[in-house]
Amino acid sequence: MDHPIDYRGKDWFPVLQELTGGRGVDLVIDPIGGKHWKKSYAALRHTGRLGMFGVSTASATGIKGKLNLLQAAIQTPWFHPFVLLNKNRGVFGLNLGHMWHEPEKVAVWMRDILRGVGEGWIRPYVDRSFSFEETGKAHKYLEERRNTGKVVLVP
Repeated sequence: MDHPIDYRGKDWFPVLQELTGGRGVDLVIDPIGGKHWKKSYAALRHTGRLGMFGVSTASATGIKGKLNLLQAAIQTPWFHPFVLLNKNRGVFGLNLGHMWHEPEKVAVWMRDILRGVGEGWIRPYVDRSFSFEETGKAHKYLEERRNTGKVVLVP
């Protein structure tokens, strides 16, 4: 079942619980971070997995960004192996910025993604396009979290 839930407009957890009859889901991919990872973990069913990447709650720049990052770090849950075993759940993280030493793996992922786009089962949504000259505006648009899809730079 596919059912989008806009987490910015309402609490997604009760909606997910209702949609799944309280069982939860097999996979949550969470780019928000901090306290949100705790809720995402709670949304998993048995043998479910939480994939964590990015910490968009700390995406601001300057001192505000540093304070947001500190708050996210304090609110981030600890996943003890015994709890993971007992709940039959898994947690993994991905930081593409640390994958430079794994070019073959990244190439396989990219081939699969591009194949999915070509076959139509991956359909990226482009929220807005900016020219190269508008790169600063594009960054501001992203930092203000105004996009609901991809932001693309075009020549």
